[in-house]
Amino acid sequence: MRKKLALLLAALMASSTMLMACGDTTQGSSGTGSTAAGTSDEQEPVTITMAGESRIVTTLMAEKFNEQNPNITIEYKHPDGSGWISNEMLLKWAAAGDLPDIFYLQNPGVLVQNDLMLDLKPYYDADPDNQLFYQNLVQYSMVGDQMVLLPYSISFYGLMVNKDLIAANNLEVPDYDWTIDELVTIAQGLTRPGSQLGLYDVTFWSSLIPQYDTSLEHAGYNRAENTWDLGEAWQTSVQICADLVVNNYTAAERLNRIPQGEDGNWDDWYAASREICGVDDPWILWQQGGVGIWGEGSYWSNWDQNNDLYPGFDWDFYPIPVAEEGNISRPTIITDSYAISKNCENPDAAYEVLKFFTYSKEGFDARCEIWEEYDAEALKAEYPEMAEAGEILDTMSFNLSPVDDQEVRDKWCELYNAKPGLRYIIDNMAESNPFIDGFKLIPGWQEVYTDIIEPALKESVWTGEKTAADVAAELQDRVNTVQQEVFAAMEDTAS
Repeated sequence: MRKKLALLLAALMASSTMLMACGDTTQGSSGTGSTAAGTSDEQEPVTITMAGESRIVTTLMAEKFNEQNPNITIEYKHPDGSGWISNEMLLKWAAAGDLPDIFYLQNPGVLVQNDLMLDLKPYYDADPDNQLFYQNLVQYSMVGDQMVLLPYSISFYGLMVNKDLIAANNLEVPDYDWTIDELVTIAQGLTRPGSQLGLYDVTFWSSLIPQYDTSLEHAGYNRAENTWDLGEAWQTSVQICADLVVNNYTAAERLNRIPQGEDGNWDDWYAASREICGVDDPWILWQQGGVGIWGEGSYWSNWDQNNDLYPGFDWDFYPIPVAEEGNISRPTIITDSYAISKNCENPDAAYEVLKFFTYSKEGFDARCEIWEEYDAEALKAEYPEMAEAGEILDTMSFNLSPVDDQEVRDKWCELYNAKPGLRYIIDNMAESNPFIDGFKLIPGWQEVYTDIIEPALKESVWTGEKTAADVAAELQDRVNTVQQEVFAAMEDTAS
């Protein structure tokens, strides 16, 4: 597990690293320079500070932007040095007067409460290119009547499926419209305690709920009413997953019961992993071809490239299974987003930069060029300070841009070497009614999902102590009370 998490963190950093830039910039072509900013060649030089993806990507993207926008300088600004950005850090920076003009944010809730973000709606509405922004994401950029953020990347939560292992065990390899019953059959049929694992975990439970009730989104959130619904769809989804865990068809939930870090002994964790699947870490077994289904984000779906453990088995990235045959799977979109500080002195120019980094086709092309031309050794020589700080990675990648254009999607899939199933998910976004992982977008997610729902599942449902219906009855009123308290706090700030 340690190794898996370390690898995933590295992938996230690589994906994150590939998405920003620092340099000089101003007005531009059809992708930049023509929004509400009304920038012109006569515009006075301004500097826009950014913090988010990484210093090297900010630098490289800014150089591309600067070719068309000579009057706007993009400056990488991370008051704590470099690296990850939390909401706690943003609040600290704001209190000290150090908040960058454009910044990455995890979730808008606490920043809205503190009135720190510029309303982007007037700029977006005035932009003649705004239809390039994937329209299904517009509602997720809003809190109330304000547009508070724009995603710069999208990826998808799905399931990596070992097709060879399924076929070798005389089970039917599913199509992309597979059902939850098919997943359960595969998980049960592939499990061999101590040697083979059918299913790594049941984290897909939160994405299964919208397959049963299309009025709901991730983990049972009802966006139209800003409430949580722990009713029939929630209980059915959770109980299906609970039965898989309790009957020992998964690994993660059992391994998570073992204390880790300072409070635990990794030897106990490794011993439990060997008992479950025969090796010290299930991730090792997946790479070797001994796990049937592994839940993961698409940002990890090129794990097999340059992998010494991978023997070359046939696997694919599948959408979340549907509730009934004939349904269309609703994908879970995972986003990373930027916002603009309300105290930004040059918001018009800042929006031009933000657009380039998010839904501009020119910005997407710039990312592709950086990816294709990336030469770590040459960059280390050109930027010795970043090289010394370890900010230049050996390889680089980036997630799909939120540009609603088929050429963009095709080009990204080709460069990324996307698995056929991932291409299927991307090509069907117009019909599949996607929803967003609430972790980074729904105010109150930490207070409800992370602090209440997840612990209840871990402590009671995944252990078999209580049923999904039991926990739903206990939590339904509580989670909505907490959720409404979060929105009330934001309304008090607005008023």
